[in-house]
Order: sequence, then structure tokens, then C-alpha cells
Amino acid sequence: MMDDTKDPAAPFAELVRLQMDFQARLAEETLRYLRKLQASGLPMTPSTVVRGDQGRPPIHGVLGGTIEFTEEIENRQRVHAIFTAMLTPLVADDGTTWFAREDPTTLIVPPGETMTLSMRFDVPAELPPGTYRGAVVLAGLEGGALPAAVEIAAPPRGRRRRNAS
Repeated sequence: MMDDTKDPAAPFAELVRLQMDFQARLAEETLRYLRKLQASGLPMTPSTVVRGDQGRPPIHGVLGGTIEFTEEIENRQRVHAIFTAMLTPLVADDGTTWFAREDPTTLIVPPGETMTLSMRFDVPAELPPGTYRGAVVLAGLEGGALPAAVEIAAPPRGRRRRNAS
């Protein structure tokens, strides 16, 4: 005997939903790629945009947490400065490579002003602890990149409680 309570269009509806999810993800990844490609073609403006902190210490993070990279950017030219920041893959001393997912950050800095570049990254919970090194590539900045180091600490070991029996 057939079950009349089931909708015969349900499998088709699920197929349509899966196709729509795929198309949305494809469009998102395509736009992300195009933004990165566009950022690589920005013109350089030598000696017009400078950064504040030259010797930055490593950024500290925890597994499963979020880290933030910030830098002060000053425009010393008479026109607006446009540049885009992207993070290169980060590599630990043992060769472990971390591809932090982020969208390129674009800033337009007016003449004579200072703005803060801020980029946030999620730290995967399965990432091995260690110091990961890479660079924040800044299309539009003389020198083209800022060194970046992220130190990921091992998770704290939980204390075992003794039973008082």
C-alpha cells in the first residue's frame, strides 16, 4: 500500500535546493577570486603611503579563536590613496601551511589622513600550535607587503579533579 502523506515533489524540491546552494557558493567564490585578481592590478604609489609600526611582534591566537591584524596607514600625498590588503599563506617552521580565509580589504585614504587597516581571521581548531609566518600584501603601498607572524598556543590542559573518596 502506498503512503499518500508523502509529497511526490519532495525529491525534486531537494534537487532544486541543492542546485541553488551550489550556484550561490559558486558565485561567492567567483567574486572572491575576482576581488583578489583586481587587487593585484592596482597601481603603486611609491613614497606616498607609509605604515606606522615597523617592528611588530607576533600576533597571539588560540585554536578555534579569532585573530586580528591591525596597522595604521598614513597618506602623505595630495590625492586619495587606494590600496587592497590580502594575506599570503602562513607557514610554520615545520612546514605546516595555513591558508587563512579572508576577503581582500580595500581602503581609500584621503590626503593627509591616517586610517586603521583591520583584518580578522578565524584560527582552525585542528591547526598545530606554532609560529606561522607570512605577509600582508598591500597593493598600492611601496614595498608591497608587511611581514606577519601569528603565534598559536597549544590549548591549556584541563586539570583533573580527584575524587575525595
